[in-house]
Formats: sequence, structure tokens, C-alpha cells
Amino acid sequence: MQENLWFATDRDTAAVVTATKAGEPGSKNVITSIHAGYTDATQTGSVTISIGAVDVIELDFIGSIEINGVGIEGGAGQAVAAELSAGAATVAGSVLICGFVK
Repeated sequence: MQENLWFATDRDTAAVVTATKAGEPGSKNVITSIHAGYTDATQTGSVTISIGAVDVIELDFIGSIEINGVGIEGGAGQAVAAELSAGAATVAGSVLICGFVK
């Protein structure tokens, strides 16, 4: 069984939302799954994954996206984050990242 599991989430309407797992000295955060979406299934958007201040991947989608078994590993003490682009005026967006500390 994996120890030190974590998750980070954020949700808002018509705004950029960011789920961040802060870094811990001497440890590495590993993202294992990414879930992002909007309350409107036709809303286009993107989710950007970053390690520290560096964007490492951007994924475009419509409505929602779910990716499991990711394995994106940050450096020692670095934060990892997922930022979801803003939806339209009445559209809520949410983003969730899950992982573990190594």
C-alpha cells in the first residue's frame, strides 16, 4: 500500500482554477491522476501541469478530461500543480490532482 497519498483541488466560476500540492523539503511529489472539467459539456479548455514554476504539459479538451497512471514526478522540494483555463461567464470549472510523496 502506498503511503503519503495526497490530493489537491480547486473550483470556481468563470475563472482560472489551480490545484497545487506544495513541495516538502527532501521529498518529491508524484502526480498519478488528473481530473478537470466544466459544468457545460461543450466548453473547450485546457489544463496545464507544472513542476515548480515550469509548465511541463498542456492538454486541450472539450467538457472534461480524466487521466490516470500519469507518473509526473517533481524535483525534491518542488510544488506540482494543475491549472484549468477559465470557462465562460456562467460555467464552473474544477480541477483535481492526486498523487503521493516519494
